[in-house]
Amino acid sequence: MQSTNLTVQFQSPYNGLISYQYTFTYPGEVITHSGINNAGEIFTDRFYMNETTPTTANLTYTYIMSNGASQSSTYTFLIIQTWQNKTLMNMGEKDYGMLIGDRVFWMTLILVVLMGVGYLAVGTGGSIS
Repeated sequence: MQSTNLTVQFQSPYNGLISYQYTFTYPGEVITHSGINNAGEIFTDRFYMNETTPTTANLTYTYIMSNGASQSSTYTFLIIQTWQNKTLMNMGEKDYGMLIGDRVFWMTLILVVLMGVGYLAVGTGGSIS
């Protein structure tokens, strides 16, 4: 599990907040904070992510201003796993028995073929890009 910080800031430039609150919902965790400081406040919490499964998190916030205006909104975030470096140089145990020279040779061959197809299809611009 990987720990991640969540920071939510409520701020009023004219000290016009009456109350505010937010709720962060993530599978297995619910974080809720509220406050009544008229200038606002900063909340920081730590939650733990499961890195194996993509999931969603919801952030709902509500505030009330001194002039009677209020707002409530909900945002949904998709949280996905951070992929590790998946290049040919970092294949680890999955190198299929190829040495570094073999991998460089095959990648060069593939690039030459792709550039050739690009040149045939579009001309000089296609072979470069």
